[in-house]
Amino acid sequence: MGTVLSTEYMTLADWATVFEPDGTLKEIVEIMNESNNLIGQVPWREANGVFGHRLTVRSALPAVSFRRFNRGIIATKSARKEETVEIAHLTGLSLVDKDKVDRYGPADARAKYRAQEDAAFIEAETQKAVTTFLYGNSAVNPDEFTGLSAKFGSLSGSTAGQIVNAGGFGSDNTSIWLVHWHPNDVYGVFPRGGRAGLDTEDLGIQLVADTANGGYIPLYATKFDWTLGLAVADYRQVAVARNIDVSDLSADISTGADLIDTCLQLIHKINQQGRGRPTFLMHRDTLAMLNRQAVNKSATDRVRQVRGENGVLRTEVFGIPVVTLDRMSKTEAAIS
Repeated sequence: MGTVLSTEYMTLADWATVFEPDGTLKEIVEIMNESNNLIGQVPWREANGVFGHRLTVRSALPAVSFRRFNRGIIATKSARKEETVEIAHLTGLSLVDKDKVDRYGPADARAKYRAQEDAAFIEAETQKAVTTFLYGNSAVNPDEFTGLSAKFGSLSGSTAGQIVNAGGFGSDNTSIWLVHWHPNDVYGVFPRGGRAGLDTEDLGIQLVADTANGGYIPLYATKFDWTLGLAVADYRQVAVARNIDVSDLSADISTGADLIDTCLQLIHKINQQGRGRPTFLMHRDTLAMLNRQAVNKSATDRVRQVRGENGVLRTEVFGIPVVTLDRMSKTEAAIS
């Protein structure tokens, strides 16, 4: 039996925000929700392991040569390297006092409230997953998987050729990513024999110790589990602009990075243009500045607003859709 804290289960103060005076359930305005439509862009594959995904990458081609008649041929071979992609377990636990739920709400209201709480946990796990896709680093936190920034985090490392240095300094920088998602190149993984996506399990009624007052509290319990990782099998299908100084950006490009030109540079760093599903990833404020620069440069033919099937406008840069991520930081430290 674990210790119960007010941050773990619903208090009276929490319940005052749940029901109207007539006992009906209040509607919630989800001001904590963010724009993070990254997960829907990612192709997913079952990993070849339970605790990780083993990648075998060709690291060198065999040497070949021209020969003359009556001269020998030197035997050579290619080289391969292996690496393991981490798979991490993201989890959450919702605990709600059973008696309070039963007393103040009819059956449909109880179900609606628990659904509202489930939605909050799903949003929280989505935000955490997107943050880890971008900034996870298992070398710093062994409980998480390694994300894009750590894989493309040095101007002199093995992936340096895929990085555009926008020249920013200090710690008020952001990035623009171009990822060509493909199930053989850049993709998400889930454990072998496991389930893809976020799993919600209703644990029913649990008795939890009240260490402050003694006795036990009957609680409705719901568990949220998501086991996932990020595989970059071919790093040449990813390009990124790092060190974009946020404070220097300007609509007339008198200071700071030219974001349209930066995107064009990223496009030309991708190895196989026609392979996979290309997507630009950036913060919404970066996209706003990119659109302002497009207007000032009369470049609206290169940065277009396109209405999708659901009627929602989206931005395309050189024909490639942009996905905005509120989890994208505007306080990244400059890399070197």
